[in-house]
Amino acid sequence: MRRWIWMAVLVAALVVIALIVRARHDSRAATPPPPEVTVAVAKSGYFDVRVEGQGRVGPPAGSSSSLAFAVSGTIAAIDVHVGEHVGAGQPLAHLDDTQYSLAVQQAIGDARSASSNYGGGAVPQAALQSAEERVQLTGDYLHRLETGGGAAAVAGTSQADLKVEADKRALAREQALYAGGIAAAKDVDAARSQLAADEADASALHAKSGGSGAGAVLVQARADYAQALADLRSAQAQVGNLQGQAEHASAALAQAESDESRTVLRAPSDGVVVQILKHAGESADSSTPVIEVGPSAAASTTLYVAAADAVGVRTGDPVQLRLIRSASDAGAKVSAVVPAIDPTTQQTTVVVNGMPDGALPGDAVRGEIIVSRQRGVLVPATSIVQDPQTGKTLVFVRRKDGSGFDAREVVVAGSDASVADISSGLQPGEPVAAHGAYELMSPSGS
Repeated sequence: MRRWIWMAVLVAALVVIALIVRARHDSRAATPPPPEVTVAVAKSGYFDVRVEGQGRVGPPAGSSSSLAFAVSGTIAAIDVHVGEHVGAGQPLAHLDDTQYSLAVQQAIGDARSASSNYGGGAVPQAALQSAEERVQLTGDYLHRLETGGGAAAVAGTSQADLKVEADKRALAREQALYAGGIAAAKDVDAARSQLAADEADASALHAKSGGSGAGAVLVQARADYAQALADLRSAQAQVGNLQGQAEHASAALAQAESDESRTVLRAPSDGVVVQILKHAGESADSSTPVIEVGPSAAASTTLYVAAADAVGVRTGDPVQLRLIRSASDAGAKVSAVVPAIDPTTQQTTVVVNGMPDGALPGDAVRGEIIVSRQRGVLVPATSIVQDPQTGKTLVFVRRKDGSGFDAREVVVAGSDASVADISSGLQPGEPVAAHGAYELMSPSGS
């Protein structure tokens, strides 16, 4: 009997021990394990402020130029092919210039003729001087006749002889100008005709030298003076006319030469032939595009950046490009920022002078533009947590004794996918939770 009692006591003790062990095991199982936390040390350094954008390889849309001839005609030849790189001023196509060459030759002949008639002003000036001398002579002669009576009329024969002498000198002057290539043959003929007419008048005066011929001499003298005045006005008008003819012929020659030069279509700037719209044998004019030239696509990428971010982008800023289809990277620089915002997308266009290796025109790319560098305390971006209850920005700093972490409020000046820049609340050298920081906000992790 006693034996059975001891066995019952032993079994009861074993059951109690088992229950205690199980209770302890369940208690341990209900307690969550501490969070796994990795530690990083805050460091002083520079943070690159980046602006992100997406786009494609190639120049901005609408940057190509459609080129047309400035004159009309038939296309003689197209001198380039699609995809060819061309330089500024390089010939792209040309018209049949036969009619324009003939027009230039005609204009050259007209200009030479007008220049010869004008003689740089010497020809009309010589005629003007001769007319002025004739007016002076005939005026003096008429004055003497009108104030000297019949005796003066008889003496008019000597005045007529003076006119003949003046005409001879005028003829000699015109012949000298003609020999020098300045005067025209018609001016020499006119001087010779005037000499012949005055010689005839002198002969008539000699025949009328008696008293009965005094009235006729006076009438003739007045007619000669009136004619001399008319000749003077004609000579004065001729100066302007010949000058105008010479200038008009010179302008016509310049226009003809300009039209001839425009029969060649040239590239306005360096670029690439994108499209050929006309071919040899077809007609063309100023309203008909013949060739389309775009900017060189080599090392050119277009990014589209949010308008608010694009404010800080400047020409020359470094850019990191990534080709989306193959994750190929390349460094580049901003070459231009378009000073306009697309009203639909609220984005700004940024042109970059580079592209990822292996990229093709039209490939999609991502870009990060470094717009500035600022000094601060740098920690991993995963160290930053937002308290959902207070909205405070926190990092967890490990205690000096290593027993745990303390939450600390900080101000973040900037961050990207990997690094955060702390402007206040943390000192260089302090250890912070790099991974698992969010779990430290739970009561068990605090």
